[in-house]
Amino acid sequence: MLDEATMMGIGQGPVAWTPLHAADAYATLARGGVRIAPHLIDDSSRPAKRTETGFDPAAIAVALEGLRKSVNERD
Repeated sequence: MLDEATMMGIGQGPVAWTPLHAADAYATLARGGVRIAPHLIDDSSRPAKRTETGFDPAAIAVALEGLRKSVNERD
């Protein structure tokens, strides 16, 4: 039987996204809404696909500030 951590790692169980999905989402947020499709480092023959998400810059700033506060502040 698979444990909960293993199930979460493949996008099953209580969380419906994988660690790769989470990394992609947070990296897109950190780049101000520009998504670069995940790709293998050895796949340098093709340029990475970039997508402008059109997120509101103010919403991105609020999200990043919330993430910063969640790590750096007690309340």
